[in-house]
Amino acid sequence: MEGKRYKLKHINVLISNSKFWLALHIVVFACLAMAFVSLTSCTGVGSEDALGLDAAQSPAEAIDTTKVDTLSAEAISGVGRHAPAIDAGQDNEEGVDGADLDIDTESDDIDDDAERSDEADDDETDPESARRAAFSPVLRTMPVEDSHFTDSVFLGDSRVMGLMLYSGLTDSTFYAHKGISVSKLLTEPFVMQTNGVKISAEEALKKRYFSNIYIKAGLNELGWKNITLFTDAYGEVIDRLRELQPGAEIYVQSILPVTAKKSSSDPVFNNTRIMEFNEALKNMAWEKDVHYLDVYSGMINDEGYLPAEAASDGVHLKKEYCLVWLDYLRHHTATPGSIAGEDNDI
Repeated sequence: MEGKRYKLKHINVLISNSKFWLALHIVVFACLAMAFVSLTSCTGVGSEDALGLDAAQSPAEAIDTTKVDTLSAEAISGVGRHAPAIDAGQDNEEGVDGADLDIDTESDDIDDDAERSDEADDDETDPESARRAAFSPVLRTMPVEDSHFTDSVFLGDSRVMGLMLYSGLTDSTFYAHKGISVSKLLTEPFVMQTNGVKISAEEALKKRYFSNIYIKAGLNELGWKNITLFTDAYGEVIDRLRELQPGAEIYVQSILPVTAKKSSSDPVFNNTRIMEFNEALKNMAWEKDVHYLDVYSGMINDEGYLPAEAASDGVHLKKEYCLVWLDYLRHHTATPGSIAGEDNDI
C-alpha cells in the first residue's frame, strides 16, 4: 500500500508541474508529424494510386477518352477534325505525336494550296499572260477597197490558187502551189517567171517589197500527228518573211472548214482536226506578234460546217465562196503597225 501511495504521490507531483505538460505537447506533436510523413510516403500523394488509378493501368487507359479527344481538338485549333482520335489503349504521348503528324500533313496541303493560289495570281497579273488572254483575231472593220490588195502578196496552197482564179484580184500577187506544205512554202521552186524559169517564193520576195502578206497554209499538214512541228515550221516562215519584208503587215489565215459530208467521212480532213490546228495557229500568231484572221468562222453555216454548195469536193471553194472569202478579208484589215488582234474596231 505504501508503494502505491508513493507512485500516486509522485504522479500528482509530475502533473502539477507545468514543465511536464510542455514536454508532453512537444512529444505528441513530433509523433504526429512523423506519422503524417510516413503516411504520405506510403500512399504516394500525386501518384497514380493517389489519383484513383489502378496500378495496372497506364494514364491513357484510365483517362476518359472523350476528355482526351476534347483536349486534342482544343490543342490543334480547328484542324482537330483531321487528327485521329486517341485510343483508350494507346499511349497518350504516342497519340499526341500522331495528331502532330497529321497536322503537319494538313499544313503541307495548305502550303501547297497557297503556292498554287499564288501561282494562279501570278498568272492573272503577269502581263504576258494577260496579253495572251486578250489576244483575238482581227476584228471586223470598215471594208477596204480592192486597191488595198494591189500591194499585197498571197502565199499558200491550192485554196489560195482558187482565190487567185475567182476573186478578181488581177493586180494582186499570188505565190501558191497545189499540195504545198508550210515547210516548203518558201523554198520549193514553183513561182513562174516571165522567162519560164521557176524560182522559190523566197527568191521572188527578194525582188519586190509588199505592204501586206497573207498566208494560208495547213490543209496539207492535217495528217501530221505532231501539231507543234507544224506551228514551229510556220513560225520559221514568219521569221524569214520578216527578214525579207521588214515593213510588211503579216496576216496568218486560219485553215478553212470543210463540208459536213467531208468532215464526217474523213479521218484527216475534218473540222475537229482543223479547229485543233487553228487554235495552235492562233497561239503561234500571238507568239510571233502577227495578225490572225479567223476566216474559218466567216465561212461556216449555222451547223458549223462549210455549206454543201460551197465546194463540190467538200474542200475546194467554188467561185461564189471565194468571193465570200475575199469579202471577209476586205472587212478584216488591221491598222498598220498595230499590235496583233487589237485596235481593229469600226
